[in-house]
Amino acid sequence: MQKEYQLKEITIPIMFCFDKNYAIPASVAFYSLLKNANRFYEVDSTYGGG
Repeated sequence: MQKEYQLKEITIPIMFCFDKNYAIPASVAFYSLLKNANRFYEVDSTYGGG
């Protein structure tokens, strides 16, 4: 028998890595992720600056 999970019980890990050339596209991705979120996300990001 399959286990049924509620959407809110699963946390999805997400990692963003970007530098100054992708700061705007990364912010669009963050915004879209939050606006359309129907689950819990654990978001980590690194910024290379260069």
